[in-house]
Amino acid sequence: MQPSDSLLSDYFLSEQDLHHLMEHLVSDRANAGTLLAFADEMRFEAGEMLIRQGSTDASVLILTEGTLDVLVDEGDERKTVATIEPYALVGEQGFIDGGPRTATVIARTDGVAHRLTDAGFEQIRSVHPEVACAFLVDVSRALAQRIRRSNG
Repeated sequence: MQPSDSLLSDYFLSEQDLHHLMEHLVSDRANAGTLLAFADEMRFEAGEMLIRQGSTDASVLILTEGTLDVLVDEGDERKTVATIEPYALVGEQGFIDGGPRTATVIARTDGVAHRLTDAGFEQIRSVHPEVACAFLVDVSRALAQRIRRSNG
């Protein structure tokens, strides 16, 4: 599968959406098309749980529409620790290390995300290793920025 502009248009991304995706997450237009080609689009509604704290799903979400709340269970209490806006990665820590999810993610609004599973990433890695490598760098940067903000 070769990335192309027509591949991107298959995912209904406007030029503005593509620009934002590349500015905030993926540095190359062709890489964005490849990632979306191997990811599953998921539409969600406000109040829907996308990630459950403690689960071991190793996928990462690329949020393109909507807003998400990140909540952490501490004993009997659930605290909102972050709000995720479009053009962000969600679940990158679990994607990188395969460990249990450290937070619950619930949709604040209706929206769209693209779920890249471990299997989808392995397909990218075997067919487009340069895209896989670039994506891992992008994921690592996003994770490092999130850690810096939380320590800040």
